[in-house]
Amino acid sequence: MEKNLKFSDSQIKKINKSALAEKYECTEQYIGQVLRGEKGKNKKAKAIRKDAQAVLKIVGDPIMEIEVVDPIIVSA
Repeated sequence: MEKNLKFSDSQIKKINKSALAEKYECTEQYIGQVLRGEKGKNKKAKAIRKDAQAVLKIVGDPIMEIEVVDPIIVSA
């Protein structure tokens, strides 16, 4: 089952988006979109979220993992 990391606005402010953008050769806007969950189900986005999670762990603000569950349609 796929896990989706949810970052709050206060957590996103603690992450240096320009450093991640330089590392992953993308824009700061893309980094923000990935962290807000608006973009990115590819390998780059997953790596960005993993690095952001590591930064938050260092600064003492760990992120919670939320499971994304697909709805199941049950017919009677």
